[in-house]
Amino acid sequence: MTAILHLTDCDRRGRLLAIEQGANYRKVTILAERDLTTWTLRGHIRDGYASRGGTLLAEFSFEPVEYKNVTVCNKTVARSIIKPFLTVADTQVLSIVWITKNMYKRTSYSEPLLGQNVFCYDIEAEAADGETLRLAQGFVEISLEVTADV
Repeated sequence: MTAILHLTDCDRRGRLLAIEQGANYRKVTILAERDLTTWTLRGHIRDGYASRGGTLLAEFSFEPVEYKNVTVCNKTVARSIIKPFLTVADTQVLSIVWITKNMYKRTSYSEPLLGQNVFCYDIEAEAADGETLRLAQGFVEISLEVTADV
């Protein structure tokens, strides 16, 4: 089952998951029921859905996957621990895209709209035999940098 996780600052009050332009991004950990330690992980951020010609803007990198016991809701269960991240260089590229597309920041915290500092993403795992699992998907918001070297 795919987790719908919006990486925004407006999905739930107090949960700040937006990607900060010009900064490292390590705010999310995904737990998967299967052992994915030998699977290949990939995650894309696009300005629209791939099926509609969305342009690839950035790719998540991943820490090595661990499969171990964790506590979830007071129960000990075995899970794959998936930690996607973006580097400063990755988030800087998103700012270039922003400027070249003349996008602008939303003025309200209603539903995110693609093209207004909001893009879409998904994260998948693929086995050697071609089986693919989509682990997470949703919108991703870019929190624009103000203080920067010019």
